[in-house]
Amino acid sequence: MENKMKTNKKILASLFVFSLLNIPATASASGIPTVDASAIAQAVLSLEQLKNTYAQIVQQYNQAVSTYQNFTGNRGLGMIFYNPELRQFLPNNFSSQLRNVLSNGVSSLSARGKEIYEEQNLKDVCNRYVGQLLLNCQKQQAANAEYQAALSEAQQKAKQKYDTIVQLQNAINSTQDAKAIQELSARIQSEQSTLESSRAQAAYELELAKARMETQKAAEAQKQHEHAFKALTPEQVAEIMRY
Repeated sequence: MENKMKTNKKILASLFVFSLLNIPATASASGIPTVDASAIAQAVLSLEQLKNTYAQIVQQYNQAVSTYQNFTGNRGLGMIFYNPELRQFLPNNFSSQLRNVLSNGVSSLSARGKEIYEEQNLKDVCNRYVGQLLLNCQKQQAANAEYQAALSEAQQKAKQKYDTIVQLQNAINSTQDAKAIQELSARIQSEQSTLESSRAQAAYELELAKARMETQKAAEAQKQHEHAFKALTPEQVAEIMRY
């Protein structure tokens, strides 16, 4: 029972990480692009840390698979409660989908992304802008909605994976068969490693997405700055000096 409680705490701790992956603040994406160098630097640092963590978890997962294969016997419990859709928490096309939204705005939103965009009235954030500022704001808010959609899916799949582990633990508690307990224990270890691996991969991709969004905001800010403060021609300078 004590081991089970420790296992549950470990899993819940890993699920809690998703709550830390907040979307960029609305104020910083309210329409007028601003360069946030510290946010970009932090995103790069986070990506490196997540990359190292993911590599370690993959190694642990491979070891768990090996252990599982060694324990699997003739009880037929090796695939009980197994759902292959839970191996990956984010959509396969998440990265390309976000790029499309950043380029095209609302028209490229996924079904869930569009729901979030409308439910949160994100278009209203951009009502005070016109021209290019309006387009930039709409793209940023659409990207926020798409990010939230992906994060929500990742959280749901992580919860389903946790529920699977609980089912396996309950199955152990309902049997006295030593071999069955071995098989189920190996499955639990494998599922826990898969949970950690999938969570780390999702966290890495989400941080990469945040960095991409920050980079685009910085690029748009630079364009706006150059447009607003473009160099004067000699003729314009001469005209100003006349007054």
